[in-house]
Amino acid sequence: MTELILLGVSNAIPTLDSETTSLAVRAQGQIVLIDCGSNPLVRLEQAVLDFNAVSDLILTHFHPDHVSGLPLFLMDLWLLGRTTPLTIHGLPYTLDRAKKTGIERQRLVGAEPRHLRTRLVGLAADRPRAGFGRFGVNLDYTHTSSVSGPSVTAH
Repeated sequence: MTELILLGVSNAIPTLDSETTSLAVRAQGQIVLIDCGSNPLVRLEQAVLDFNAVSDLILTHFHPDHVSGLPLFLMDLWLLGRTTPLTIHGLPYTLDRAKKTGIERQRLVGAEPRHLRTRLVGLAADRPRAGFGRFGVNLDYTHTSSVSGPSVTAH
């Protein structure tokens, strides 16, 4: 069974009860996080989702309410001892900007011998889709060429 879990639904402005937009898709023990605003680790904990089961992260676009938690999330995973690499998907435009936030391991943790590895996967601009076995995530463009909304399809 594929589950879609709403981690935040407050548009760009968080409230006491809801965080900026982010989703988790869970299927067969795998979790894919869609967008990474504010503090994703806390949202995962509140939803009773294991951060170690997050295999992939999809950044739909590079607005702060969708990516501001990325450096914090990666640092938290590292501090908690995660060694499994995290794959980050997005349009090349979004990944280029995400790199500048310090997500590359050298800039994130300096010369520490232990680090969290990330793998960046650019999605094709003409058909931005990431497949994960029994489900896929499509980025459907909404109002500009750099902004997209996700849709999840289960197989």
